[in-house]
Amino acid sequence: MTSLIFCVEPGVLYSQAVLLAESVNRYTAGFFNQMYAFSPRQNHQLNPVEKQKLKQLGVKLIDEPLNTQYLDYPIANKILACSWAEQNLADEQLLMVDTDTIFLRPPEALTAAGVDVFLRPVDRPGQASLGPGSTHENYWQKAHQLCQIPAPEERVKTGVNLVPIRPYFNAGFVAYRRQLNLSDSWLQLLDTLRSHDHHPNNPRCLDQVTLAIATTDWSREVLPHTYNYPLPLRSRMEDPAMQKLQLDDLVHVHYHRWFQKPGFLDLLNPKLLPSEPLDWLYTRLPIEPLLDDHFPH
Repeated sequence: MTSLIFCVEPGVLYSQAVLLAESVNRYTAGFFNQMYAFSPRQNHQLNPVEKQKLKQLGVKLIDEPLNTQYLDYPIANKILACSWAEQNLADEQLLMVDTDTIFLRPPEALTAAGVDVFLRPVDRPGQASLGPGSTHENYWQKAHQLCQIPAPEERVKTGVNLVPIRPYFNAGFVAYRRQLNLSDSWLQLLDTLRSHDHHPNNPRCLDQVTLAIATTDWSREVLPHTYNYPLPLRSRMEDPAMQKLQLDDLVHVHYHRWFQKPGFLDLLNPKLLPSEPLDWLYTRLPIEPLLDDHFPH
């Protein structure tokens, strides 16, 4: 069985968590044994009404103060949530997702045998290395050296523009075998690079750098592009077939902040065709707090 893990705090994360839980209940047909929402930072807990709402949706809330060491880096909340789950749950598989995501079909690909971890590549190269001579190659080589894990020779293709890069994965969808205790090595490597002040140009990506290094020697399965599908980048996808995918083709959608923008779904190009998931989202969006930013078509 698989347990689903995500993080929640007051404000937009709460609105996202409600939508995520509703999507799980509506579209995954009991695939998950249980949903767990974590609020690991003190003074960032939900109020009683919010807690009750998640309970009604079948979510178990863990609001223990798990994050005391990384208060300046709340992205570590997800790793600490995984650590708690590894120690306290019995499910064979854990799936940690970013809260700004929804499910539209059961993630059946996660049932494949003999796989340690299921991942999606980053959407665009960003902090990635394209190999020897590329902009970020020295950063990655030193990161592997500091972590004492040799850099692999394999390549993966970015999710949007299909550029071959050294393994570098989006931390918004990570499914793995619980008994492998991913969080131990993930946190250790995070501490190592932080202690050496070896951050990528975007420090918020350090969790993704260390995720790639921590799973170097694991059996990694790269999931198809229907998983962690970056809906706001639809028009920028290199493959026209990926651009034209409809909501009912997708398993899991990463929308980032854009579900807060009124009318967002109608701004997408190519247009979304009528479907049951689209009708459902029209009834649920926008989520609060509302976003007034310009969406770059």
